[in-house]
Amino acid sequence: MNCTGLTSRGKRQLKHATLPSEHPLNQTPACLFKADDRSRVWLAHRSDGSACVVKLFVFSRWRQRLLSWLGHHPGHNEKIRHAQLYKQGIAAIQINETGQAHGEHWLITPYRGLSLHNWLKTQAAHAHQPVRRDLAFEFGALTGQLLNKRYFFRDHKVSNMIVDDEHQLWLIDAGTVRRTWGRGLNRGAVRMIRQAHETAIKAFQSCEDPSPTSLTRTDQLRFIRGLQHAWPTCPPAVLREVGFELSTKSQTT
Repeated sequence: MNCTGLTSRGKRQLKHATLPSEHPLNQTPACLFKADDRSRVWLAHRSDGSACVVKLFVFSRWRQRLLSWLGHHPGHNEKIRHAQLYKQGIAAIQINETGQAHGEHWLITPYRGLSLHNWLKTQAAHAHQPVRRDLAFEFGALTGQLLNKRYFFRDHKVSNMIVDDEHQLWLIDAGTVRRTWGRGLNRGAVRMIRQAHETAIKAFQSCEDPSPTSLTRTDQLRFIRGLQHAWPTCPPAVLREVGFELSTKSQTT
């Protein structure tokens, strides 16, 4: 995680006259999680001491206004989709506040913990095996819950999962989740499983700890067990295509 602040231009953009000075959008970022041409995401603290995450969309303001007028702004889509997923029993982090600052949309969510990417990078090597196995199972189950509800998530990667203090996984940045059916669902499932697997491997490869660690066969088996538990109608062809010719009976921990 990059814990430096925003640029001077970014800091000027944060000051929003219609919001009180103690509003998270007007606070100096405690830790910058992400900064690219599309958005800035950082950790902030409320006046009561609670932590929250602020996401500010910084791409073209005229395009943001156009998308907002059309009802397709990514911030709007993200809030709607997270609410829909949460209502259906899928652990998507709730978006508490949304608004606009100088033509740029923002949203605020509660801070729950590290991304799964950073957890794998910094803590997996030293975690107790039951915790690691449970997280692998839960990642598979969260994947299966989406697919069982016929949802395809094109950004289904470990950086879009949050690990809270109780080692529960939460979905973030789910504005691109969409419904799909039939062969489209199976193709989407293959892509989601591969993306989950590949991004987990990359997280381990970026580990700064000298202790040897990697994605294990047990991790993979627990992921697939969780997937099949939450998506009992998962076609065997999907698992074969991603390299898992497994049945529930043949799985071991």
